[in-house]
Amino acid sequence: MADAALRLAPIFSDGMILQRDSCNHIYGWDPKASMITVVFLEQEYQAKVAADGAFDLVLPELAAGGPYQLTVRGSSELTISDIYFGDVYLLAGQSNMQLPVQRVLDVSAEEIAHTREPLIRQYLIPPTISLTEPLSEMPAASWKTAVGEELMTFSAAGYFFAKELKDTYQIPVGLILTAVGGSSIEAWMSPEALRQFGGYDALIKDFKEQAELDAYVQKQQEAADAWMQQLLKTEDRIDIENFREWETCTLPSLVSDYTSEPFYGSVYLCREILLEEEPVEEEAFLYLGSIINSDQVWINGEHVGRTEYRYPPRKYSFSKKLLRKGSNLLMVRIVIAEGNGGTIKGKPYYLRCDGRTYD
Repeated sequence: MADAALRLAPIFSDGMILQRDSCNHIYGWDPKASMITVVFLEQEYQAKVAADGAFDLVLPELAAGGPYQLTVRGSSELTISDIYFGDVYLLAGQSNMQLPVQRVLDVSAEEIAHTREPLIRQYLIPPTISLTEPLSEMPAASWKTAVGEELMTFSAAGYFFAKELKDTYQIPVGLILTAVGGSSIEAWMSPEALRQFGGYDALIKDFKEQAELDAYVQKQQEAADAWMQQLLKTEDRIDIENFREWETCTLPSLVSDYTSEPFYGSVYLCREILLEEEPVEEEAFLYLGSIINSDQVWINGEHVGRTEYRYPPRKYSFSKKLLRKGSNLLMVRIVIAEGNGGTIKGKPYYLRCDGRTYD
């Protein structure tokens, strides 16, 4: 019904996984009804609707299994299908938890290619900001299965964790992903919690309204853009022809490995790679580990990729036509905006071509 007032929190939708052996709350809103009825496994469960239209009822414990169907009746009727009970986990944190499966294919492609796990499911909560109080409603999303293209959006850490659990216990596994790359722990805490630690009053005051935060972010972006434009204007043309006369460094390394002074600006790196034969395979692959802050990459003068911030791994594929037998020149421009930067230790840095790896 187009004018129906009954609605559930978006996480209660087709394909959901509920926690086994535990009571589960089903909640939502229906300001046009006084009582809500849920029909599940031929049993009826009821809850009164509060003055603000909210309702919350509890389903009894149920062992792992499914699929089930659940019907909610109030001023209208909703049916949720393909419900399973299993183990449900909340995935929070930063980029290492947010990192999707599609970005680990270079090390897990074969395993992912053979994956079909319809009983591993993920609910991705879109990142949202609330500065004054917890949100009363989740942003809209839907449950996805670990099958085909939907698997590509799963948290990689979450998926492999869930796969081991499902294989061990033979139960469905649900993942609720709410990680935000680069977020600080303070950003997940309420003003009241931060005040208990002390030292956060100024930040809480500055960002008590969304408009103030928006203005701060815009000001920061404008300053960053102006700095980048000035940087580009002041850079001299890079003399690639005489790169052998440049200063040398060892990779991976940071600028601070070579100087104690803070550095803001560009660093250009060149590396000559010698190929004994003309490339045969159609695609070559360049892995530049992790870089602070942003980078652009050229092979023999042709631009092959760029990354605008520090957290994503640098993985660039390009046509074999850019390579040749003999000398090939790799150039990387790193822009450092935080006083120190460069290439991060413990990460791989190589060119792969025709099955061979070149450091």
